[in-house]
Amino acid sequence: MKILITGGLGFIGSHLIRKYLSECDSLFIIDNLSTNTLSPDSELLKDKKIAFHQMDLSQLTSEEKIVLEDILTKVDLVFHLASPVGVKYIDKNPQQSFQSLLRTGHTLFPLFEKYQNKVLYASSSEVYGETRDAKEEDALKIGSPHVMRWGYACGKLTSEFLLHSYTFPFIVLRFFNISGPGQLSDHGMVIPNFIERALKQENLVVYGDGKQLRSFCDIRDAVEMIDRLARNKLCERNIYNIGNPQNLTDIETLAHMIIKKSGSSSKIIKKNFSDSFSSNSADIQTRIMNNNKIKEIYECRYTTEDIVASIIEQKTTGA
Repeated sequence: MKILITGGLGFIGSHLIRKYLSECDSLFIIDNLSTNTLSPDSELLKDKKIAFHQMDLSQLTSEEKIVLEDILTKVDLVFHLASPVGVKYIDKNPQQSFQSLLRTGHTLFPLFEKYQNKVLYASSSEVYGETRDAKEEDALKIGSPHVMRWGYACGKLTSEFLLHSYTFPFIVLRFFNISGPGQLSDHGMVIPNFIERALKQENLVVYGDGKQLRSFCDIRDAVEMIDRLARNKLCERNIYNIGNPQNLTDIETLAHMIIKKSGSSSKIIKKNFSDSFSSNSADIQTRIMNNNKIKEIYECRYTTEDIVASIIEQKTTGA
């Protein structure tokens, strides 16, 4: 088996590398190094099965397009994860994020069609807006264009529509709060952010009243879901929520739990969302997935406490 992972040095991509390295003959990795969690100099990438290419898929040179097409003639499976990521990153780069999403799809999808690659496409729970029971077949309600956060959601949704206009086999993955070791805190990822601050004995910042509801999914569960979907031909041309609604918690409770688990003396302070984010963004109070569809394929094993423990271990031992 030969695999291409775009955005392969990102959080989810780096875990897929570890998952498939022993199983595949060749592993091609493309990343523009904008939000990578894995260094291109990592020991992991020195494996002879791996070929890494640094390129921005939203603005390929003619030479890079030749390289990409050569890769696509060889691979059996594409994990298309290359995308802007994180609330803070998108808040700071709204125009770039939206344009990158659109350009990447318009560049890659015709090539996937040309070579009839099987593609697992990383979409986002952002397409649901505020909801308590997000189902894959729901009519979607996205916010005003005055808030650029919704431009990111529209970019992902536009890509989903575009996928359905092609004939190559694909599966859409709508990710809900995936977390685990290796995830960066830089771009608004709450669990690694809280853990890093707790380990440094710094205050944990909670926005608003801290009652925003989130349900976190362990990266180990997410990788298993992705793998089972990739291997199941019956899942093609379908949308799947990737997450774990059993791990429902509010942000203030999460902060208290992380302080306790890390043995920290940190305090919780509350701030207005607008103090740290621009008017381009908006806080989401409630987004809870419905997992009936993915549950037929895989049942999650790991709790929020398991996620926190695995990140603390990685940050304190370097494992």
